[in-house]
Amino acid sequence: EEEQEVADRSFWEKRGSVATVSMADSVLQLMKELDPELELKYNKFYIGVAKYNKPFNFVLFRPKVRFLRIEPKIQKSDEIEDMLDSAGLDVLEYDSRNQRYRIKLSQGDIGEHEALLKQILERAYREFNGYAPPV
Repeated sequence: EEEQEVADRSFWEKRGSVATVSMADSVLQLMKELDPELELKYNKFYIGVAKYNKPFNFVLFRPKVRFLRIEPKIQKSDEIEDMLDSAGLDVLEYDSRNQRYRIKLSQGDIGEHEALLKQILERAYREFNGYAPPV
């Protein structure tokens, strides 16, 4: 019988690093200001978000060795692009198929860009919850 590797915190700490998984914890603390019921859910291909033990993936986390990639699910917009560009964050190409921005966060980015991250996470949370984005 082939043994399945369990996707848990230690799996991700080995796959990424202790530091980058801790960064996901820091982002979770920002998200808990929106909704205290949110928790991280460790999956094989990403760290997701759960609410009441059910998947609630308005943002995904992909810890790497040197950075944490966060992927908020937000419709692509010039406004968001401008906010990310002017902040100087490392943004990869928009994932049109899954409607996700892909942002690489390095150590220190969460504290430095806390207000922007909160704004983006709140928008992703609202869009995921079925609220139309403000026009």
